[in-house]
Amino acid sequence: MSAQRLEYLFLKYYDQSATPEERQEFLGLVSSGVHEEQLKRLIFERFKFEANPPVLDEEQSGRILGEILHPLSETGSGADTDVGYRRYGGRFWFRVATVAAAVAAICYFGYRELAARRPGDMDPSFSVQLPGDVAPGGERASLALADGTVLNLEASASENALHLRGISNDRERGELSYPREAGEHGMNTLSTPLGGQYRIVLPDGSKAWLNAGSSLTYPTSFASRNRGVEMTGEVYFEIAPDKLRPFYVKVRSGRRKDTEIRVLGTHFNVQSYTNEPEIRTTLLEGAVQVKSGQDVQELTPGQQARIESMEAGGASSGIKVRSVDVSTAIAWKEGRFEFDGSIRDMMRQIARWYNVEIVYEGNVDNKAFAGTISRKKNVSEVLKMLELTGGIRFLVEGNKIIVKPF
Repeated sequence: MSAQRLEYLFLKYYDQSATPEERQEFLGLVSSGVHEEQLKRLIFERFKFEANPPVLDEEQSGRILGEILHPLSETGSGADTDVGYRRYGGRFWFRVATVAAAVAAICYFGYRELAARRPGDMDPSFSVQLPGDVAPGGERASLALADGTVLNLEASASENALHLRGISNDRERGELSYPREAGEHGMNTLSTPLGGQYRIVLPDGSKAWLNAGSSLTYPTSFASRNRGVEMTGEVYFEIAPDKLRPFYVKVRSGRRKDTEIRVLGTHFNVQSYTNEPEIRTTLLEGAVQVKSGQDVQELTPGQQARIESMEAGGASSGIKVRSVDVSTAIAWKEGRFEFDGSIRDMMRQIARWYNVEIVYEGNVDNKAFAGTISRKKNVSEVLKMLELTGGIRFLVEGNKIIVKPF
């Protein structure tokens, strides 16, 4: 059998367009174990799972797979599901543990799409308990003008005040634009709430994307030789090159010393939330110089500078530089969560984007996750997928998510 045939069957099975014969052929190939390496490559490319794919226990894996094997049975009874479980669950599912866990991810996506069409067929024990749901964040921001006026950028009523100052606001795209080095000089601040994001084209043509719970303070005209802005939260920058006027970003962040980033023309991301353990500056293109106290480090593309928080009375450990996968740092800008760490790291991202409170019940500190999920989905869908990795349960109560061990 050719590699092209396996890939064809894999994609057909994933998007639920496979015929019964194709589905049977694909499952037979998976169960044989002969094509393990190619299957892992296809699965990991599709879902971007890293070195530690999620692990499901035998009961969970068989139950999900059983729901998928006979999704469109004419009888609609549970008998077909039981047959599917007996035939394909159990020992088959655990023949190759890594592949099994990854195939479970495929099954989950198929299961999720099926459940959307036939909600009565979902196994209730596999659903996040939701008295309601929480929609994802969106294009939301406010603009504080130099005279103290604060404008809600979602409201059409703000358009006149923006127009008088030559500022354009595309509410649908979530983008604020300033004219090139024109208009009165003053300091404006763009702020996004929890559950909001926005982007801005600055007067020199530089661009900035603000993640949820962030702010950017900037001049309405870069008249001096230095271009400078201040930020909190998380911002991705694409700086317009100007050799005569360097660009400076001052990072404000709680218990840490202020960090300053000097650039000429480059693309980089800065995360500086006060509830994160570090300030992280990740360079995608060009070159930047990161300064914290007396420590100065220069970054090259693919590197990340980390500055740990300073507890009261403590001393800074300086700037640590390491090579990273830059796509992870800007996943939020591209519309996805990219998890590779502890449950608490992950839930901080979810809390900011869905503007929810996180409450922990029981010990979950040993739980870790690696994978990619769209930020465009309701929180219930994100939590369902995370539950399927095993060992964790979620309960949503209004604007609160309770996390507990399974």
